[in-house]
Amino acid sequence: MQLPGGVILHPVNAPGDGPLNDGCGAEHVQKNRLPPLVYPPSGDGGGGGGGRRGRNIPFDYAASLDGDADRVVFHYNTAGEGSDGSNGGTTGSGTFRLLDGDKIAVLVTQFIQEELHELQGVGLGRDIRCGIVQTAYANGAATAYVRNAVGADVVIAKTGVKFVHAAAHDNFDVGVYFEANGHGTVLFSPKFYRLLDMAETKVRGNDDRANIALQRLRVLPSLVNQAVGDAISDLLLVDAVLFLKGWSIQDWDRLYDDMPSRQCKVKVQDRSVIKTN
Repeated sequence: MQLPGGVILHPVNAPGDGPLNDGCGAEHVQKNRLPPLVYPPSGDGGGGGGGRRGRNIPFDYAASLDGDADRVVFHYNTAGEGSDGSNGGTTGSGTFRLLDGDKIAVLVTQFIQEELHELQGVGLGRDIRCGIVQTAYANGAATAYVRNAVGADVVIAKTGVKFVHAAAHDNFDVGVYFEANGHGTVLFSPKFYRLLDMAETKVRGNDDRANIALQRLRVLPSLVNQAVGDAISDLLLVDAVLFLKGWSIQDWDRLYDDMPSRQCKVKVQDRSVIKTN
C-alpha cells in the first residue's frame, strides 16, 4: 500500500493469517518487550496461518496495533547484538528496540512545541499551554525529558482513559496523552483554533518559518482522532512528524534512554485493598 509522498505500508498479520493476538499485537510487544510473531499470509499455502515465519521483520521499522486498533507501539531491530534490558531483548537479527506510548507522546509534544515556538516568535500564541498527561505507568525518563528538554508541562492523572482524557482537556490548550501501552491522542481547545485564525491574518503567505508552522499546525488536527485512541491515525501522525523532522526511527529513539522497567501481573486475593496514585 503506497501513500502520497512515497510512503509504503506493508500490512502483516491480516485477518485469517493466524490466531488473534497470539504472540503479536501491541500489548504483547509492549508488555513483553519482544517483537511480534509474523504469520504467513493465508493465501500463500500456509493454511491460514498454520505456520510461523518468526520474529524478523525486514523493514526499517514496524508498528504493532491491538485487536480493535486503539493502541499502537513502534519497534525495530538494531544491527548489533546485546541489550541492557531497559528497552528490549536480543533477537537473531540484533537488539529489539521498543518505542511505546511515552516515546510517542514526547515526539508529538516536542513537534507541537517547536511549531508553536515559531508563532510565538512573531508575537502569537504566547499564552497557549501545551503539555502531556501521564500516569503511574509512564517511564521516569520520559517525564524528565519533557520537563527539562521539551519545556512542556506534565500532569499526572489516575490510570484509565477517562482520567487522562479529562486531564488533557482541563489542563491544556493542546493536551497530549499516550499511556505506555500506546493508547492516546491529542486534544485541541477552542483557544488553539483561535490562534490559528489570528495567525492566518498575520503570517499566511509570508516567506518565513512562521508561515510553515502555521500550515503544519493547521493540518495537524486532521491527522488526529480527538474522540478516542486511534492506532491508524496515530501511526500516520508519527510517520508524518518523522518525515517533517527528517528523522529516522533511530533518531527518535535517541531522544532519551528509558529507565529499566518491567511490567508483570501479581495475583492477590482482594485487589480492592491496593490503591495507586
